[in-house]
Amino acid sequence: MFFPRISITIPENLVYRYMGFQKENKVPEDWKYRIKEAIKGAKVFLKPTGIIKTEEICPELLDRWEFHSLKFGGKQVKRLLNRSHKVTFLLATIGNELEKQVEFYTKNQDLSSAYLWDAIGTVAVHQTVEQLKKYIKPMAQKEGARLSPRMAPGYGDWKIEAQSLFFKHLDYRALDVQINDSYLITPKHSLTGIITWTMQDITPQIPCQTCAKLECMYRETSVKVR
Repeated sequence: MFFPRISITIPENLVYRYMGFQKENKVPEDWKYRIKEAIKGAKVFLKPTGIIKTEEICPELLDRWEFHSLKFGGKQVKRLLNRSHKVTFLLATIGNELEKQVEFYTKNQDLSSAYLWDAIGTVAVHQTVEQLKKYIKPMAQKEGARLSPRMAPGYGDWKIEAQSLFFKHLDYRALDVQINDSYLITPKHSLTGIITWTMQDITPQIPCQTCAKLECMYRETSVKVR
């Protein structure tokens, strides 16, 4: 399913974390104002879009599925898929207009603005993913299923080369994104991932909501199954 326009918000506290401020009360007032104004200015350049595809997980599928093989590492992914009955693949982006602004600031030696706008872009694409997850959450709940944290290539033991699988499996052309020879996606502020549906209780082992590292391998893959 293609989402041509996704409504997102940019929480200031998340931008603080990506800027290196671990606590809001440690953010200088001038930076609070600057971040707030940058968020307002950046919104016009954000084009949040995404695509998701949900499939049943069955033994026949797993036997012939590259996502389930160890060709790209991914023992953690394999274990999670084995515990689940459905999986949602996703690809999200905010487009390349904000990235052009980051390049403009960099070219003009305004590195603090470049860093700030890049942080806003990072938060924005994560918020886009969260909106995609919110879309499938009620459907999973109707089945009595829980959603796993998003797992993505490049984190844990899943090799970055697995990024190419999403470009085989999803009709990515509607998003105007590309993957290069290094398996990185352009525009830069784009993300892939899988979210599994499981009847088991999956609970993060660390307080992720208070951590600045939104893409930490422990946030995404370290789960406890009860």
